[in-house]
Amino acid sequence: MTADPSEVPEPEMRKLLTSHGLRVTQQRLSVVRVLASDRCHFSAETLLERVRKAHQTTCRASIYNSLRSLVEAGLIREVAAKLGGTLYELKRDDHAHLICDHCGEVSDIELDFTVNYESLPTTIEVRSVEAIAHGSCKKCLTLVPKKAQKAKKTKNRQKNQQKILVL
Repeated sequence: MTADPSEVPEPEMRKLLTSHGLRVTQQRLSVVRVLASDRCHFSAETLLERVRKAHQTTCRASIYNSLRSLVEAGLIREVAAKLGGTLYELKRDDHAHLICDHCGEVSDIELDFTVNYESLPTTIEVRSVEAIAHGSCKKCLTLVPKKAQKAKKTKNRQKNQQKILVL
């Protein structure tokens, strides 16, 4: 694995891009800088907003083209999000993702899984394996029982109102 881009000075970051067969552009450097600044998952639109803070004339197409190139080169990873969206993160270490069924937040989680590549058919080639778990994030886990209770009260209230109307 290559060095973590968040710890790489700009001259080395330029070498990192060229060593992966990429031409160095201001947009690619800016995208990598934003992704390296935080261990978050960013949408293309959020990346565009952040890059525009430093380079106001950056266009949407440049960001999307940079993302595509960086994914193809293996420097960043696409993460499928809820409702068909795509988020991006730096490839740092192998980890799984949890997509919250309630709020849609994507979180990194440690998940112990191994792939036996030798058992795979020789007629295919696996480049990478991703694990995505679906469930409740920490924040929603504390809110879900409250939401369920509130929904139950609302349902009971509606039943009581119907009873009143029938009388």
